[in-house]
Amino acid sequence: MKSHYNSDAWLPDHKWGAIAEHVIDLEFSDFDAQAERLTGHDQEYLQLTDGQFWGRFLSCFLGDVSLHFEQANQALSQSIAASSDTYSIGVVLSGDLFRVDGIDVDRSSFFIVPPHTSFHLYSPKDGAILACVIDRQVMEQAVQHMPNVQDWFLGQGRHIRCLRAPKIADRLRHDAMSALHASCMSSDQNALPKSLGHAVLHSFLACLFLEFSAQASPDFAGHSKGFKHFASIKSLLETDPPTDASLDKISQDLGVSKRSLQYAFSSEVSLGVTGYLRHTRLRSVRRRLLDPHSRDTSIGDIAAQYGYWSWSHFSQQYSKHFGERPSDTRERLS
Repeated sequence: MKSHYNSDAWLPDHKWGAIAEHVIDLEFSDFDAQAERLTGHDQEYLQLTDGQFWGRFLSCFLGDVSLHFEQANQALSQSIAASSDTYSIGVVLSGDLFRVDGIDVDRSSFFIVPPHTSFHLYSPKDGAILACVIDRQVMEQAVQHMPNVQDWFLGQGRHIRCLRAPKIADRLRHDAMSALHASCMSSDQNALPKSLGHAVLHSFLACLFLEFSAQASPDFAGHSKGFKHFASIKSLLETDPPTDASLDKISQDLGVSKRSLQYAFSSEVSLGVTGYLRHTRLRSVRRRLLDPHSRDTSIGDIAAQYGYWSWSHFSQQYSKHFGERPSDTRERLS
């Protein structure tokens, strides 16, 4: 039988949205619109690399379990607040290193997001990732007879945990793709999806139980020393974002050395702090340009509100970063 997915990239083709009601497959030209797609989670994205954005978000709802395949052509800084009613398992599909709360995550790893956890995810350019989201009660009931696994899940609190286990990561990718394919090909579109969701969950937990049983000390990945520094600085900057501040001024205001600032941001988002702030300002302008309530405010006035006093300088930066002119963005309101 011919495969219906690319086993190298672990991404489904684009046929699924037209096959089954429980599958939603959409493409996006705006990262804010894509950020709204993960059901039950509060997400905010910041584009970190230059060029027009393209993304894809495919969701497959299998009862108590849902599978979300996400892809983007630009690097993203993602601030995510998980639902209080679910656990999430994240596994890389393709691309370079991802980083979740200061932990390097590649194709050999997976990470667990406990309920009601807020975290930061760095997605590299042309990266793709799978989030397997499970109902909280279903997950906690499923691990009741696996003491070591149960202790691990319930003992995390609101902290991300990452395990380097290539066989489990590969199994999760394979099972997710198989479940998507089977749920869409079956003539029974009512009962089968939920059964497939449970099959994906129990396959993952069985692999995890065997991993824990076979190793006295599984390979848990640790957080980088600089992540807490990055998170605290990022939070302060977003609470009161400067419109046109130099690195010297930011360093002085926060009481942090310039070297520490640069290292914290370059380690976590592969971008210096001034570049990060510039992209934050440009994102703010873009949101205003797309806001119907700002329809009667000129582009120049909006740009000036975020510290851009030179039209040519602003237009050049905006066009380079988003791959379109400010006026092109404004036209989408028409």
